[in-house]
Amino acid sequence: METTILILSITLLVLVAANLMLLVADLRLKNLIKSLRDKISDLEKKVVNHDLIIPGEKITFKTGLVFGKTTEFSVIYEAIVTEVTDKQVKVQPYGITSEHNLPAKVLKSPNYKQDILDFMMGKWVDRKDIAIILSADDIRNRKLNDILS
Repeated sequence: METTILILSITLLVLVAANLMLLVADLRLKNLIKSLRDKISDLEKKVVNHDLIIPGEKITFKTGLVFGKTTEFSVIYEAIVTEVTDKQVKVQPYGITSEHNLPAKVLKSPNYKQDILDFMMGKWVDRKDIAIILSADDIRNRKLNDILS
């Protein structure tokens, strides 16, 4: 009788210890799942702008150019996206801003703006270098889509 009580007591202690170990493991897994969900949410917020790039989007990007072999300058292009891949977008520029750093050699050309636009026509640009141009209508439409979906 005493042996049976001793065995049952030891079994009870083992079961209690096993339950405690399972509870601790469960808490660790819940914390891990929560932290992973938070990381996924943060990554989705960072990626959301680049995933939504579709042909027809208006974008802007800055690039450096070289005139001749030695004259370097940079311009900011405004462009329409014509094709999209995972890492790049193909652009059709329609406007430039020069940041007032165009060399005199370039400014002497009567069609310098069109020449600069033609240079980037149909070129591929890395996604990390672009920013989407959003109008008030675009922002409203995206908010409505978020609410409705």
